[in-house]
Amino acid sequence: MWKIKEVKKNGKKHFKNNIWTLLLVTVVMTIIVGEYFSSNKELSNLKILQEFIKDRLNNETIQTFKDDPTIIVDEYFEEAISNFISNRSEGLIEQYNQKHNVYKGVAYTIFNAFTIGQNQLKEIVNSIWNSPSRNVLQNVIIITFAFIALGLKILVSNPILVGESRIYLESINYRKTKIRRLLYPFRKNRYKNIVLAILLMHIYKFFWNLTIIGGFIKNYSYKMVTYIMAENPTIKPKDAIRMSREMMNGAKWQFFKLDLSFLGWNILSICTFGISGLYSSPYYKSTTTEVYNKMRKEYKEKKLYNYELLNDDILFDRELLKTKYANMSLEDIESIQNYPGTFAINTKNRPQFEFHHQYDLVSLILLFFVFSIAGWCWEVLLFIFRDGVFVNRGTLYGPWLPIYGVGCTLFIILLQIGGEKNSLSKISNKPFLVFIAIAVVASIIEYFSSFWLEAMTGMKYWSYDGIFMNLNGRICLEGAIFFGLGGSFCYYIVAPFIHKKMSKISQEKKIIVCIVLIVLMTLDKCITLVYPHQGEGITENVITYNQEK
Repeated sequence: MWKIKEVKKNGKKHFKNNIWTLLLVTVVMTIIVGEYFSSNKELSNLKILQEFIKDRLNNETIQTFKDDPTIIVDEYFEEAISNFISNRSEGLIEQYNQKHNVYKGVAYTIFNAFTIGQNQLKEIVNSIWNSPSRNVLQNVIIITFAFIALGLKILVSNPILVGESRIYLESINYRKTKIRRLLYPFRKNRYKNIVLAILLMHIYKFFWNLTIIGGFIKNYSYKMVTYIMAENPTIKPKDAIRMSREMMNGAKWQFFKLDLSFLGWNILSICTFGISGLYSSPYYKSTTTEVYNKMRKEYKEKKLYNYELLNDDILFDRELLKTKYANMSLEDIESIQNYPGTFAINTKNRPQFEFHHQYDLVSLILLFFVFSIAGWCWEVLLFIFRDGVFVNRGTLYGPWLPIYGVGCTLFIILLQIGGEKNSLSKISNKPFLVFIAIAVVASIIEYFSSFWLEAMTGMKYWSYDGIFMNLNGRICLEGAIFFGLGGSFCYYIVAPFIHKKMSKISQEKKIIVCIVLIVLMTLDKCITLVYPHQGEGITENVITYNQEK
């Protein structure tokens, strides 16, 4: 039987060998899965405590504070700390997030889209049962997107758990493993088995949790499923669960004692509002990986059920790495057809995209409308995910947001004007520079659009007040990043794909479609000049310029 002190020592060694990669993995897993050093509602705990105390300070308590400074600790700070430690912090966090527009961020919304599936059934029931004022449509929207979120958890978050385990396994022998290995499960020959294995494991855990004590025990029985699938994704889901169960036979109590040895780290994490978990979480995961290393060796020696399927020996045998696979990169090793537990990378069938196109006027107009409609869908979906309600976003009544169309088509035009002599077109082969350029151009367009709309209509159609690194509430860093990512995706993937499809349509038909769309948008604009599009979720506020003093 493995010794706790030994596996912790080796785990720390593996962690330090790849410390920066594993720290980054921890942050990424927190964002995607939400299971580590902080949760989506507690990322601003220190600020929330400060706000909690500040809100309770009035003129009387300020004078009392001057006479007796300990009142802050005795009456307010202790109360706030007590609320956090006893899990009564929901009200504090909710109040802070609403006051500071935390819920408005795109990143927050996307984060919830992936992590809301953690307690989905309870959230659905509580949301509908406790809110009789919601109409049928709102309930349908909540249920629909709740199941979409649950699907994201099953199809994206769960497989990434196996990708994480793969990174930690590689950290045993490899001096350098890479963050992109989180995508390890998403190859065609691995993905289905991995998804089914993790889903089946969670289903088993769910039913065992109904028995209370059984859930606690089985949580240890299934500890090694992600590692087994990370080593050999071809193993059948039921076999992976059985192998984990047999591997953990007689070791559950020892693993429980290992968890107890991290109790001090857990207490420290509470005291530091989750910050120390940035270190302790990968340290614990590295230690757990070392436990798998020890138990795997024992499992193979005893020749237990399907032991021969644990065949990715390069992960655990340094001598094999130094001899048979010497001077080979991880990608080179994976390209070997018969390498156990992995599959060759097939580049022949990968789709190839040619993004160097000269778009004519008709194509640019159609692309403008495609991107305008896609932008409208994007913002509507964000509101549905965030608030569970449908909001017809934008300055117009129709299903389009021209600012998205202008941004995307403008950059396509800038890149194709002047051909190869154009300095901007020279960066098209450098995706990172394209990302930066699009983020900058989109932010400039968004800023002046906000300024112009406010001046013309007296209304704000968006505001980033309270969001990190915003400029006058008109633009923010988070928005620029998402515009850069979305714009790059449109430039390299969407626009060439649409161009290819449109090339099959006659020029006459495309012109007719352009005319119809232009007429409809023009009519929409004329209507909004008389009856401005405004309301909750559409405009932030109405500005009155000639207020009576």
